[in-house]
Amino acid sequence: MLFNAKSKLIAWILTAMFSMLMLGPAAAATTGSSAFVDQLPDPVAVVNGEPISRETFLKRLIEYHGVYVLENLIGETLLKTEAEKRNVSVSEQEVDQRVEKRRKEAKVTNPDAFRSLLLQTEYTENRYRDEARLAVMAEKTFASKAIVTDKEVEDYFNENKSSFTISATAKVKMMELRTEQLAQKAVEMLNAGQSFPEVAEALGRGVLGSTDEPINIPLDGVSPWFRVEVERAPLGKAYGPVKVPGDPRDDASPAMSYRVLEVVSRERERLQTFDEVKDDIREAMFNERMYG
Repeated sequence: MLFNAKSKLIAWILTAMFSMLMLGPAAAATTGSSAFVDQLPDPVAVVNGEPISRETFLKRLIEYHGVYVLENLIGETLLKTEAEKRNVSVSEQEVDQRVEKRRKEAKVTNPDAFRSLLLQTEYTENRYRDEARLAVMAEKTFASKAIVTDKEVEDYFNENKSSFTISATAKVKMMELRTEQLAQKAVEMLNAGQSFPEVAEALGRGVLGSTDEPINIPLDGVSPWFRVEVERAPLGKAYGPVKVPGDPRDDASPAMSYRVLEVVSRERERLQTFDEVKDDIREAMFNERMYG
């Protein structure tokens, strides 16, 4: 298995190789592309005694990722060329501000959590900063071409109102029990003032599962029989027993278990207002013009 240091070296070499491909064979020859490749270990790894050759590794990388790397390099080169023409530069302070903005949007402000996120997404801090730098450069270079007017935002909303629908949802506490008798007992205990955790503890192994806090459920994504029960249940009271059919497509199928519900709130399907979505529309249109 390759170590991180080797992985970074390989990524850097591949980037250089694709850059040379963009310049053509002559440029590749004069800059000595083979020297970069020679820095890769051969074999790049040995697995259970079987070597993975450098040639196999490079071929697979180019087949799987070559097109995307090349497209990114072309885009970056065009952007940098245009920025130079317009005397656009990006300071380290601007990069810092963009990195901080992205971290806040991702709700990751703790440095350790941020480093963990980078590892999970196979990013390095340098790569993260490079992408932030390119985003700032693009906005400074092309922002004047991407201005979105109030009328454009309003027209888009009026033409696409149906796409701004909020689906019906409900906040529900639930308990799953083995038998109808146990479910009925749970309803009585809950309506007598006991909490879901207290009832679950009292009924012990008869409880298959229980929520301590309400969960938000999109009603468009649930079985029809369950949606009917959620919409039928009184707000703020334990309701049931609700039979959970063994076959969710057939309400008449034998019970798999019984459920007790407490519906805390329900939101009907509705169209969002213009004021609710205008900022999102403007941002989406701006990004489409900037980066699309």
